[in-house]
Amino acid sequence: MDLSFDSIRVFEFITPNGNVFVAWDADAAEGTRITDLSAVLGRRVVTVTPIVKELTPDNSLVVPEVQECDSTAIPLSITPDFIE
Repeated sequence: MDLSFDSIRVFEFITPNGNVFVAWDADAAEGTRITDLSAVLGRRVVTVTPIVKELTPDNSLVVPEVQECDSTAIPLSITPDFIE
């Protein structure tokens, strides 16, 4: 389901283990912006998992840090993140 607003793209997927959201900021060409998604996610702590987007010189994955964030302060960039 498309729950997007302004430049924030948010899509909800329903899975057997609960709802998963994919979100990004289409206007955040460089860097990250703190975004309030509580209107979409409800007021709660969520797990934000970035998409792997880098490899080391030996082709190993550079796994970004998973973060616990309040739904009122989620860091979003132009690269999509999974939110649970």
